[in-house]
Amino acid sequence: MTNRFLCLIAACMTLAPWVASADGHQQHRYFSPMIQFIDDDPQRQVDDQVGGLQLGFGQAVAPYWDFEISLFTANWDGFDETDQHGLNLDAHLLFNPDRSAKFSPYIIMGTGFMNSLKQRAPDSSDMILSLGAGMDWRLTEKVAFRTDARVRRDFSPASMNLDDVIVNAGFRMALGEPAAPPVGDSDGDGVNDDLDRCPNTPMGVAVNSVGCELDSDGDGVADRMDKCPDTRRGASVDSKGCEIVRDSDGDGVADNRDRCPKTPRGAKVDANGCQFDSDGDGVVDRLDRCPDTPAGTRVNSRGCPLQQEFRLEGVFFEFDSAQLRDGAETRLDEAVQTLRMNGDLKIEVAGHTDSIGAASYNQSLSQRRAESVRDYLVAKGIDASRLTAKGYGESQPIASNDTRESRARNRRVMLRILNEDI
Repeated sequence: MTNRFLCLIAACMTLAPWVASADGHQQHRYFSPMIQFIDDDPQRQVDDQVGGLQLGFGQAVAPYWDFEISLFTANWDGFDETDQHGLNLDAHLLFNPDRSAKFSPYIIMGTGFMNSLKQRAPDSSDMILSLGAGMDWRLTEKVAFRTDARVRRDFSPASMNLDDVIVNAGFRMALGEPAAPPVGDSDGDGVNDDLDRCPNTPMGVAVNSVGCELDSDGDGVADRMDKCPDTRRGASVDSKGCEIVRDSDGDGVADNRDRCPKTPRGAKVDANGCQFDSDGDGVVDRLDRCPDTPAGTRVNSRGCPLQQEFRLEGVFFEFDSAQLRDGAETRLDEAVQTLRMNGDLKIEVAGHTDSIGAASYNQSLSQRRAESVRDYLVAKGIDASRLTAKGYGESQPIASNDTRESRARNRRVMLRILNEDI
C-alpha cells in the first residue's frame, strides 16, 4: 500500500512540469489534493467504500476552460490494499472566467484509464469517461476549498459498462504568483490602458505609441482638428492650432519678429520693430538732438558729439554735504547711458566748489561730492576701474565768486575723458 502511494506521488510530480508548461490563456496553474467518496456500481458485487485519494495538476487554457491531469487510487474493502488506481484527463468549463472570484462553479467532462485488481473483480485496464460538476470556495489568495461530484463510466470487458458515483473534497492551491488581471483597451485605440496616456481617444482616430492623437507640428492641437498644421515650434496657438499673433509693445511688429520688444508707445519703427536711427550713432531719432552726426563720431546719450570735458547739469547737493538732491538722478542716468554707449572710456569725476569757507574744507567737500557721483555710477553698473574721483575745491573757478550766480556756476561736477585719442 505504501509503495503504491509513493509511486502515485512520484507520477504526479513527473506530470506537474508538463502541465505547468502549457501555454494557457492566463498564467493560472494549480495543485489539488482530494479525498474520494465512492458509490460503486452494483454489478461490481463489492461493498461500498469511502476510501480514495486523488492528486491533480491543472492549467488554464482559455478564459472559460481549465485542463486537469489527476491520478487516483481507491480501496473497496478498507485501506489494507489498493483495488483501483488510474488517470483522469478532465476539462473544466467555468461559469465565471475570474479565477479569483469567491465562488467558482464549473462543469467536468473527462476521460482516462483505470486498472481494477482481480482480488475483487476481473483484472483489467479500461477506458473511463466522466461527467459532473464542482465548486471552489476561495479561502485565501492562493488556496480554495474544492468539491465535485461526477458519474464515472468504466468500459470493462464483455460490454459490462459500470457506472460509479464519485464525490471529491479537497483543496485547489495555486502555483507561482497570482495571475495579473488582464489589461484592457477602454477606448479601443490599440494601446492598452496601462500604457495609454490619453485614455478617452475617440474611436477610429489615429494615435501614437502612448495612445494620444497625432500632433505633427507639436502645437498641442491634434492633426484631426488643426487648421494650421505647419505652425512653427514653440508658437502660441488658438484652439484651431493657428498661431496667436501678439504685439506686446503695440508697434505693429509681431513679437516673434520684434528685435526691440519694448519700444515706447507711438514710436516709429522699422520692419524689425526698432526705432529709426538715421545717422547710425546708436541714439534713435526720437531722442537724437544732433541727428546728422558724422559716421563714427562718439556721441553722448543725446546723440551729440562727446566733449573732452562736460558738466553734469542739474546735479546738486544738500547744503554743506555730499548728499545728492532729488532730481540729480535723471542727469546722472544720462551719463550712465553715455558711458554704456562708449564702453572704453576712462573718466575722471571732478568736484569743484566756490570760495566761501576755508580752502582746505572746500577741497575735502569737493572730494566727497566727486566720490558720491562716482559711487552712483558704479551702483548703476559702470565698471569702477573706469572711474576716478578727484576734488579740486575752489582752485579752478570758471567765474568770479563775487555774486550768488557766479558762485553757483563754480559749484559743479565735471566728467573729464582721460583717453588720449578723444
